[in-house]
Amino acid sequence: MMANRRNRLFSSLLLIATMAFSPFTAMAMTATAKLQIFPQEFQGLGDIALLISNDGISGGNLYTILNAHGLVHSYFAQSHVIAAKFSSDGEWMSTSVIQNNQLQNWLISADGKAKINLGTTLYAGAFDPQGHTYYYSTFGGKFYRITPPGKPVLLHIKLSPNSRITGISFYNHQQALLSVTENDHNYTDDYDQIASWTSGSNAIRPLLKSTPPNGLILGPWVNPSTFFYWYDPYHSASIAADGLPLYVYQNGKSMLISHTYTSTGSVLPVNKNSAILWENSSRSFFLGFKESLIFWPHQPLKLPPHLLAMFPALNPTHTDMTVVVGNPYNSRQANSGQAINRWFSTLQLATLPLQGGTLTVLKSAGSGVMDPSFDASGHRIVYSLFNQAVWISASGKGSKHVIAKVTPSTTQNQLQIAAYLP
Repeated sequence: MMANRRNRLFSSLLLIATMAFSPFTAMAMTATAKLQIFPQEFQGLGDIALLISNDGISGGNLYTILNAHGLVHSYFAQSHVIAAKFSSDGEWMSTSVIQNNQLQNWLISADGKAKINLGTTLYAGAFDPQGHTYYYSTFGGKFYRITPPGKPVLLHIKLSPNSRITGISFYNHQQALLSVTENDHNYTDDYDQIASWTSGSNAIRPLLKSTPPNGLILGPWVNPSTFFYWYDPYHSASIAADGLPLYVYQNGKSMLISHTYTSTGSVLPVNKNSAILWENSSRSFFLGFKESLIFWPHQPLKLPPHLLAMFPALNPTHTDMTVVVGNPYNSRQANSGQAINRWFSTLQLATLPLQGGTLTVLKSAGSGVMDPSFDASGHRIVYSLFNQAVWISASGKGSKHVIAKVTPSTTQNQLQIAAYLP
């Protein structure tokens, strides 16, 4: 494949499905320009993946742009994509698409040329932290491993009757957490447990259990004895859209520490003992209440009291953070799409050192910023600006540079490479 040509490919693409991220991301996609580009998590600007969305409901067109030895190639991978994630080696992507009013799951090579249909019954999936082996579970309670382009292999993990794996989180190549839901043929009796699992084993070790009919949602690991999870009352997606109580499980004990959306950007591990928490609840993003960024288990970060700070991302050394900032939204205009449009167009890019620093707004980045991410060097920040993918120096010096942009087409939205870094 392409591993020898692309040895610094970034690891993942932002999940934009409302069930995987948060309600304000979906509204941002529909409230601002219909064509959106979401660059995310670069390991150098040698390679880039873009998710180009039409309306946020029927999904978007997924492109990859690959830079091999200074030669840029763009590939159309798939249409109607609502979520995508790269393997750690960048060889393959897992995608979820809307087809015939159903959620269809695929594994696709980085150039879009090879595809494996995983069907409509996939419940949870995750790539191994090394290579591109993919683990996934089905609604029927089966658990599989597949190393594309090979075929799926059924794994015989001992679970309780009528159970299925609902979440997979790897800490390293061997250790993983699984959330397991037991169901006695009655959805009101659903409940979850979180257990540890060693790759290759057919047994799990239960760690904690919820009370029926409530659930647990897996969050990230900080160290082998510490991980985050969300408490999910009644397994309710509508409640989850408003944010859920965030707990930390540490040395065998659980502690409530915050309230956040169940998104990958809400908990960012800094090291084995700390994390950045993006606190928010009850859709306060739209109601104008103060959201906060917490340096757990330390004090709140120093942010101007009049600003909302959103979409945090860490640089590779985890010493600095980039965020999107804006004024609180006027709740009296919450039902006005035009007003929401105007509000999103005012959002700006900022940086913040984690140790005793102050917030710096990068005015030269422009307004209407979404989904920032550092490149592998930490010297550049890549972000979305309406229908463009843009980068700017992390110092804020100099002007912004357009990497690529989208132009509307009657047949398929066209991708144009405007500029690129070697």
